[in-house]
Amino acid sequence: MKHRGTTGSRALARMARAPRIISSGVLIVFICAGAWGQSIERGSITGTITDPNDDRMPGVNVTLTSGELGATSETMTDANGRYRFVALLPSTYTVAASIEGFSTAQQEDIVLTVNQTLTVDLTMQLGSVEDIIIVEGSPLIDVRSSTLVTTELNNEILMEVPTQRSIRGVVQLAPGVHSQNADGRQPSAYGSPGMGVQFSIDGVVINSPEAGESEVPLGFFSVEDVTVLGAGASAEYGGYSGVIVNVTTKQGSNDLNGLVDLQLADNDWQSQNTNDPDLQRSGSDRSDTEVHFDIGGPVQRDKAWFFASFKYRQEDSKPSGDHVNAPTYERPRYLGKINWTPTQEKIFSGMLEYSTRDQAYQGADEGDFIAPGATVSLEGTQYLFNFNYTDMLSQDTLLDLKFGGYHQRQYETPDGGDTPARYDAYEDRLTENWWGPFNANRERYQLIASVSHFADDFIRGEHDFKFGVELQNTLVNTLNQYAGGKFYEDYAGENYILFESTGYDTYADTDKIVGYVQDSWGINDRVRLNLGLRANYWRGAVESDVNGVRFDQGSVFTPELGIAPRIGLNINLGDDNDSVLKAHWGRYYHQVISLFYSRLAPESNVTGYIWNADDEVWEHDFTEGRGPGQWTIDDNLGVPYMHALDVGWEKVLTRTVSLDVTATYRTNHQFLDGVNLTGEFEPTRYTDPDSGRTFNVFNQTNEGENRYYFTNVNHCQDYGQAYKEITCFRKVRKYAGITASLARRWRNNWQMQASWTYGEARGSDNNGWYEFLEGRGSQLGSSTFFRDPNHQINAYGNLTIDPTHLIKFLGNARLPGGVVVGGYLSYFSGNTYNQLIRVEDVDQRSDIYGHPAGSFRLDDGINLDLRVEKDFNIGSNRRLGVGIDVFNVGNADTVIEAEQSLNSDRPFGAPRRLIRGRVWRIGARFHF
Repeated sequence: MKHRGTTGSRALARMARAPRIISSGVLIVFICAGAWGQSIERGSITGTITDPNDDRMPGVNVTLTSGELGATSETMTDANGRYRFVALLPSTYTVAASIEGFSTAQQEDIVLTVNQTLTVDLTMQLGSVEDIIIVEGSPLIDVRSSTLVTTELNNEILMEVPTQRSIRGVVQLAPGVHSQNADGRQPSAYGSPGMGVQFSIDGVVINSPEAGESEVPLGFFSVEDVTVLGAGASAEYGGYSGVIVNVTTKQGSNDLNGLVDLQLADNDWQSQNTNDPDLQRSGSDRSDTEVHFDIGGPVQRDKAWFFASFKYRQEDSKPSGDHVNAPTYERPRYLGKINWTPTQEKIFSGMLEYSTRDQAYQGADEGDFIAPGATVSLEGTQYLFNFNYTDMLSQDTLLDLKFGGYHQRQYETPDGGDTPARYDAYEDRLTENWWGPFNANRERYQLIASVSHFADDFIRGEHDFKFGVELQNTLVNTLNQYAGGKFYEDYAGENYILFESTGYDTYADTDKIVGYVQDSWGINDRVRLNLGLRANYWRGAVESDVNGVRFDQGSVFTPELGIAPRIGLNINLGDDNDSVLKAHWGRYYHQVISLFYSRLAPESNVTGYIWNADDEVWEHDFTEGRGPGQWTIDDNLGVPYMHALDVGWEKVLTRTVSLDVTATYRTNHQFLDGVNLTGEFEPTRYTDPDSGRTFNVFNQTNEGENRYYFTNVNHCQDYGQAYKEITCFRKVRKYAGITASLARRWRNNWQMQASWTYGEARGSDNNGWYEFLEGRGSQLGSSTFFRDPNHQINAYGNLTIDPTHLIKFLGNARLPGGVVVGGYLSYFSGNTYNQLIRVEDVDQRSDIYGHPAGSFRLDDGINLDLRVEKDFNIGSNRRLGVGIDVFNVGNADTVIEAEQSLNSDRPFGAPRRLIRGRVWRIGARFHF
């Protein structure tokens, strides 16, 4: 109770800081002075109006309308015949130009996506203004920005292509994105680790401040569209090394409409794709029910609109083995959103989502692994909020303010109370109790503010300037303990090892301040430079409660200022804006997470005991200190960053089809890691009895005496470490590849997207998921390379997530008779894996790679998911649809994990995990 009270008071303290964050941000923006552009999750439409002689026409009235949004805007062309509409929501628009003496020129079906600027040039013809000339075609590519491989997943794709109904799952549809596992929890993009993908909802980042993964499972039917920015991001963006995922939530319109959706799934409807019982998926007695309801409409026509949604998910499972209590899962979500446009120049929007989570007796359906009484129950709450204000101060100047974030409380409580848990390594079975209590409390507050300005005939050509700031504060409170302060590891039913510790209750507080400036400089009608500079400032402080005593370490993470330049070049190759060559280079700092420095917080010591079977007593084996006694940190370290060079060609092939071919080269620098200062190692020779091969390895002569220095490890630098050569190892992670993507816009009742990515990810710092100080990758702050030099052996090679070929095809069509068909077909080269050899003759229980990293590769995989729906019209504005989703239609048995150890009961390379077999999901939707 004391711990929860402390957490609550800190939460209030964070909320009290919110007004200061907002006021500071606004002040900085106005000091910066003005620029032009669009909000980070909006877009723009611009163009030039000419007469039949190709002379530019000033004073032309230009009207922009969107039937979807019920919105209309008007402007006039300037002295150079140019017009512009900025801060536009993603939608389908119509542009019309009119002036006395000329027929009205109109272009329809202009599909605008996030962070896109489309050019719509119109030529006026002599005639009556009442005559309307429809201009054929619509812009398909952005010839002004330097972004490449941009994937737009519109609402039709989200609703009619089978997906796992999560943002993390949807990003798998984008080119160059692949996962280490089957459910997409850790998506990698262009060789990045999983936490390198940035997720945002309406422009506010939702990645976990602790470990970097997406942490807000937004109700899927509350999403209007998803845009994935693959390459060439401007200075507005940072904190990622893969791709950027922008989610736009739905909003109301002038028409009252809604949706009711019911989806059912049952593990009995899943086919097994193997006869090996060790590989078959368990949990066959579980059913999932998901209900969604939303409604949106006008509060005041053409002025204000509302949108509200409710989602309820329930999982019902039957207990297995000797369990009596069945596991339960319930998660309702509530969302409300308001959009208000008091004038054409001012736009306000606000969104709040609230959800609860209640899970009881988790693990009771895994009787083979978890014994009765060893289950866990979980409860939690989560708030997601976002407020945005946009003001067109003049025709050329825009102000945009955004404040948002999320607030999470999550508590895991062992059902066995304070009884210590026991895990039998031989039986692979947990008994007596769950491991221990675990609390995951997270808070993120983010202010984004910018002022923008368009300048014509300034330093040769036109300029789209933009200045902005971002202020961010996150709080991570994690409690992790053994139940009863102890944990037993048994072997074949006998005592083996005992661990004693009261764990940790830490608070990590991160502040981030970003300032950026960018200029899209149109030198002439053909050549455009996109220049940007982003400055990053980070600070991190830690506190902890240890056995009731509070330790405040203050600010421990004080990296140097991060300067990130961006340089882009666009050459417009076509007279009709239908072909553009783009080149872009940029520095992108990785996401800063609390795991980088939270080890500096004091923790309870961990004491280990070995069971003496002869005397039947526990004998002391080691006592390991944690926190500042074990870790020190460099006061002037740098945050890791990526250099990305992208060269691409975008071309409009037909009225609805566009092509993007982009080459990408990425290198990562300034890795963080922990150097073992006190470990003493001596070279020795080891012959592996399984392979008969001999290796030069290292034995730690003072096993367990490890103290670490956290820094950017320079090659062969002396940090005072006992074993000097431990730093003579280079960490590398790089990617080179080419992506060709083809998109057909919705027309004649069908659309499709296809992509092929050919690439290679190489290096020594792996892109697979590893916990802190537990693997050959440092995405969470520290690898094992400088803890034990044995892990440096054969460490360079192909990274784990390295699909040489990645081919994707997705689309949907509405057929006669109300039949809707959607599908997703993917082909991918298998991920790599390694040969692990346990070195038995060293004291620190080490393993080495028997061959260079990534020498072995899983078989290629192919997967097809299909959806078929039948719609029934009920009146003029109501529709009922009944559909079936089928995942892994061919029931493929693609291996996604293989045995890597030579010292296992399974043969090396034998399958350990497969993708799920064929799965069916049924549902019904009612639109009104």
